[in-house]
Amino acid sequence: MNDIIKTKINSFNSPIHCPPSIDFKILDGLRGIAAVYVVFNHARGNLFIGGLKYAQIKNISLWSISEKLYFSALQCTSLGREFVILFFILSGFSIAFSLNGKPKIAGFYLRRFIRIYPPYFIALIWAFIVFTALQTFIPSALPNNAFSVFNSFGSTIKNILYLDNGYLIAQFWSLKFEVLFYLFIPFFILKKNLYFFVSVILEIVALYINWKDMSGNGIVAQYILDYNIYFAVGVFCYFNFDNIKSLFILKNKYNFYAIVIIIFFIMVAFKYLIKYEYNKYSLVIASLFSIILLFNFLHHNIKNKLLLFLGKISYTIYITHFASIILLVAILIKLGVVDSTEIKNKFIWLTGIPFAIGISYLFYLLAEKPSKDLLIKLRKKN
Repeated sequence: MNDIIKTKINSFNSPIHCPPSIDFKILDGLRGIAAVYVVFNHARGNLFIGGLKYAQIKNISLWSISEKLYFSALQCTSLGREFVILFFILSGFSIAFSLNGKPKIAGFYLRRFIRIYPPYFIALIWAFIVFTALQTFIPSALPNNAFSVFNSFGSTIKNILYLDNGYLIAQFWSLKFEVLFYLFIPFFILKKNLYFFVSVILEIVALYINWKDMSGNGIVAQYILDYNIYFAVGVFCYFNFDNIKSLFILKNKYNFYAIVIIIFFIMVAFKYLIKYEYNKYSLVIASLFSIILLFNFLHHNIKNKLLLFLGKISYTIYITHFASIILLVAILIKLGVVDSTEIKNKFIWLTGIPFAIGISYLFYLLAEKPSKDLLIKLRKKN
């Protein structure tokens, strides 16, 4: 046992091995899975009243077996925040690759800006358009305290700076942490494993002090104490790929699928039992889930046309889908399909998924694809 421990320690102290080649289309496919899952989460949450409210209409004791099975299955859509952790870990992994050649920091920031900002700004405009349409034609589809992303000069500036402020951009909460990671990581990337181990210590501290809400609502504190660890995990996985891959790769693809399904249902059961939407512990499970996905998707070369398509437009799916789903709610009210935002039909929410993804593809062609094309041209010049 001691020999094994010494071997592991020596492997981490040895020169860092980077993966010889990474098929980033596979990583994009994972992003596509995460983005579509978040769409499922928001579609179910906004196009259906859910089990608790349904139980107020019809007592659980009167539910049929099929209703009980259906509402049990709906619990599988409850992991929206957990799947965002997959985004964070993939970002850490990908950015480690981008910075491994020690590029100029200014060039790194420029490429990140070109890659993420045009689609982001278009998503803000889409949220504003949908909000204005709802306010004009179907105000009943808006909460009483809702306001536009361009409601005031202050709101506009905050949103331009990734400080989400306004209705129809619920998913933007994670983007500010992505941006903070991009801003900080070039200065820490040379430390590699030190960055990871410091992040682990900070997370252990956070697990203790979070009981007292000491991380509060401060964005930088939230990043350092709540979310930095997941980016750090991605960075660590990249720079120690060869050293740790044997811990996570399952050589039999079907064993991999089985393990992933088991961990997924553990997360679902955990969130259901604790009945607390945000908790650090399900996010820790989500990080293990994400690492296993990352290593095994690469090892088994898992990709197909659907994953390639969803991966290609995953960023636009994520940043535009929420406004599209709320727009669909308003359309359904206007057409008389439903009578309010409290939708009781058990299956209408499923229509929100293709609706949101279809609109996302149009915005992908408008903003994200040109951004990618410009980056390709810049890389060719260099």
